[in-house]
Amino acid sequence: MKIINLTPHSISFFTDDNVTLEIPASGIIARVSTVSEKVGYINNIPIVRVKYGEIVGLPEPKEETIYIVSSIVLSALSGSRLDVVSPDT
Repeated sequence: MKIINLTPHSISFFTDDNVTLEIPASGIIARVSTVSEKVGYINNIPIVRVKYGEIVGLPEPKEETIYIVSSIVLSALSGSRLDVVSPDT
């Protein structure tokens, strides 16, 4: 299985037998546009809702390939891609 890191940073994983695997950044960054909308105020402090927009930089699915993205990109996908994961921390 090929793992492609679409974040700007190297990602380290620890296997069950305490081996560290490092996945370097690929140079391609998957991002999602956001739009902030004021939905109200509390004590004159604006309350903002963020809506996710278009995802850019995410390749089409490829057989035997997993893509690592930020948690924001993964959230914006809403479970529509099983080949996309994000780090747990």
